[in-house]
Amino acid sequence: MRKRLILTFIISVLTFACATASPAAAQVPRAYAANAASFEPGLSVGVNAVFAHTSFSPITAVAGSTPLPTKLAGVEVLIDGEAAGLFFVSPQQVNLLVNARFGGRTVNLDVYRNGALNHSSVYTVSLNFGVFSANARGTGLAAGLAYDPTTSEYLPLYSTTTEFGIQPIPIVAVSASGPNYLILYGTGASLAGRNVRVFVDGLECTVVYAGTAPDLAGVQQLNVALQAAFVDRGFCAVRVVVDGRGSNEVLVYFK
Repeated sequence: MRKRLILTFIISVLTFACATASPAAAQVPRAYAANAASFEPGLSVGVNAVFAHTSFSPITAVAGSTPLPTKLAGVEVLIDGEAAGLFFVSPQQVNLLVNARFGGRTVNLDVYRNGALNHSSVYTVSLNFGVFSANARGTGLAAGLAYDPTTSEYLPLYSTTTEFGIQPIPIVAVSASGPNYLILYGTGASLAGRNVRVFVDGLECTVVYAGTAPDLAGVQQLNVALQAAFVDRGFCAVRVVVDGRGSNEVLVYFK
């Protein structure tokens, strides 16, 4: 039950990652796409956002279930003529899922509103892995979990229940039975079969799982074994490197 509650918590972070951090209209010269975790410009496999001055939809709507709808509040996105799953739409933003089979291809991305073409762009779908963060801007505390195999407990890495906003929840690197685990969530590349490395405070950690995150469309999960060297280190930077390309940097806090 506790794990299910925490997964629901993480899903809420991922679903609204772009929605809560949309740039002001004055900062968007034309429509552009970005990785929903890191906000690095460009279209990549997994969860993306498209921003524009153009009014995509007169209302804000969120997908309520999976499989994702391909039409939301009258908005439809076609990638090379194929309808993409939609997480979220608003007047100046659409969050969508890019299928892994488009990786490395140059594609046409067309946004329709009530059947009429609203916006059209050409992108090359790149390897652009990003790690989700608690502030939904690709920086600061990671939106993930810590797992203690001794107690079988999953704990979030941060809290928003204080008057001070997002605060770290200190995690324990090792327990009596051995290492504890850091669970990270990201998007921008399918990790299975790739060279995936994770660095915490500059130290490389063992990745025990890198692949699809259960119940999270378009999201990848990494389970990372922690080290005794992290005890009492406080804030530590975390970076994921996929096939030689580094992600955005996020933080965890060790006690």
